[in-house]
Amino acid sequence: MRELMTVKKMDNKYVYLKTNRASECSTCSISGACSLTGTPDIELKAMREESYIPGEKVLVELPQVPLAKIAMLVYGFPLLVFLALAILSYGIGLNDLFSFSIAIGGMGVSYFILSILDKKKFKDMYLPKIIKKVKNEIKIND
Repeated sequence: MRELMTVKKMDNKYVYLKTNRASECSTCSISGACSLTGTPDIELKAMREESYIPGEKVLVELPQVPLAKIAMLVYGFPLLVFLALAILSYGIGLNDLFSFSIAIGGMGVSYFILSILDKKKFKDMYLPKIIKKVKNEIKIND
């Protein structure tokens, strides 16, 4: 999906963008009940490929994020670790409390590993991409 956004600020690596949420929320069936950010504006960052001026309009390509895969990784992997360690430790004869403690500890370690992977490998994977600078207001086709 393409979106027209305004450059808010920049640093050495990223461009911080801002847009009004009304355009994408107008077609959503729960837009009246949504309170994700509390403001009508969305702010996000994109990789900086060239120089931009704050206030400049840019056309941005928003990535198609595989939400099911991300949810399975974030929630499913630690759950599988928890179940595997609980069953394994209970199976080797440890009592319930030790089995549960080992499973909780393993789940904590799996969340720690996922947080490191997120910071190192997945950090810039699903960032929007700036396609071009826009001189005038244009109508964007999805």
